[in-house]
Amino acid sequence: MLVTLDSAAAAKKIDHLGMSPFHILTSSANLREDIFKYILSGLDYLEAHQCCWQKDYQGKTCIDYLLEQPRRSNEVSNSMIQMILKKSVQDRLLGWGLESWRLEMSGTIDRICTNEDADANKELVDELYKKCLSMRSMRTYLC
Repeated sequence: MLVTLDSAAAAKKIDHLGMSPFHILTSSANLREDIFKYILSGLDYLEAHQCCWQKDYQGKTCIDYLLEQPRRSNEVSNSMIQMILKKSVQDRLLGWGLESWRLEMSGTIDRICTNEDADANKELVDELYKKCLSMRSMRTYLC
């Protein structure tokens, strides 16, 4: 029997700990990049942004779980971080002006994906998120 999955609907569901499928996949000892990629591919950038930056009841996003040691040095977690940031941030920037700002944000994403320092990466992710919120607020105000 073939089971199909509405990845957008599934990604938005949370359990009794406030964890979405992304939280569960990224906190697992056995990271399943294939399942993660499948669910993420069914989302547009806004849905991906909402799901991937949503905090569980411990106050953690799925990126927080991927940044935790020792998984941080794992190629799979780096790939998953890159997928999240590309889908929820970089793809979103394509429609925005300010090419220098887009290049700066893309550079920050590249640094996060290649840096081995989990604490520095946490700061870079927080900075990236705040810049996105700031730009979104500015665009809402101007439009």
